[in-house]
Amino acid sequence: MSYTKRELIETALTELGLAVYSFDIMPDQFRAALTRLDMMMADWYAKGIDVGYAQPIVPNDSELSDDSEIDSAAWEAVVLQLAIRIAPSFGKTPSSSTRINATNAMNTVFSTYSGTIERTASVLPAGAGNKSYDQPFISGD
Repeated sequence: MSYTKRELIETALTELGLAVYSFDIMPDQFRAALTRLDMMMADWYAKGIDVGYAQPIVPNDSELSDDSEIDSAAWEAVVLQLAIRIAPSFGKTPSSSTRINATNAMNTVFSTYSGTIERTASVLPAGAGNKSYDQPFISGD
C-alpha cells in the first residue's frame, strides 16, 4: 500500500512549513494541489517516467482519499517536486535544501524509472565494401 494523494499533499505542505494541523488549509486549496499533483504525474509519464501513479482517466476525477499507488522509491521525489510546484499558490518559496533534495531525488527517479528506448534500424546503408550495386541498402531485420 502506498500513500494516499492527501498524504502526499500534506507532506508537501509540511515541507513548505505549512503543517496541516496548525494552518487552516481550505478544501479548494487541497483540490488545487491535487490538480497540480495529477498534472505533474501526467507530465512525468509523458516523459517516460512511470512510477505507478493512479492517474485519473478524466481530469478532476481524482479524489484526495485515492491511493496514489506510487512506488516507494519515488515517494520523496514526488513530495519534494510537488512542494516546489505548489509553493507559489501558498505564498511560499521553497528552501534551497528542498530544491537540492528534490534534484537528488529526481536523479534517483531518473536512474530507476527511465527506460531506454530500443530501436532497430529497418534499413541500413550497405557501405563501400558491398559489391551488390543493384541493392544500395541492406535490411537490418
